[in-house]
Amino acid sequence: MANIMKALKDEIARVAKRELKKDMLRVRQDTIWLKKNVADLKRRVVVLERENRLLRVKSTRLEKETTPPVENLQKMRITGKMIRSLRKRLGIAQIDLGKLLGVSGQSVYQWERKDDRLRLRETTKTALQRIRQMGKREVQAELEKLG
Repeated sequence: MANIMKALKDEIARVAKRELKKDMLRVRQDTIWLKKNVADLKRRVVVLERENRLLRVKSTRLEKETTPPVENLQKMRITGKMIRSLRKRLGIAQIDLGKLLGVSGQSVYQWERKDDRLRLRETTKTALQRIRQMGKREVQAELEKLG
């Protein structure tokens, strides 16, 4: 009886080891696959962080270049005649100038009718200063971007 029990226990242990080996093989393969994916993702994150840093530096440089100094905005004398001549020089309609400045075409119409100095918001003054430095082609490209 003891021999049968021992033989039965040995057989159960052998079958259990074989089944466990199959399961462990799958687990090892999955672990290897996961480790490779994690390593690949880490590499990609490093590359993306580097690109993000470079883009941040470029964007700050562009902001410094395109944003006129605040004192220039205060000194800038904006009149209806100046806006009208700028629009004519660029060959655009009032609605298009409004899109570029972030205001309505009706606002541009009202500004052009006034004879005195205009009081505009800082964002509008900044946009106006930027547009004054552009040429016709640049303005057309900007309008195409805006739609």
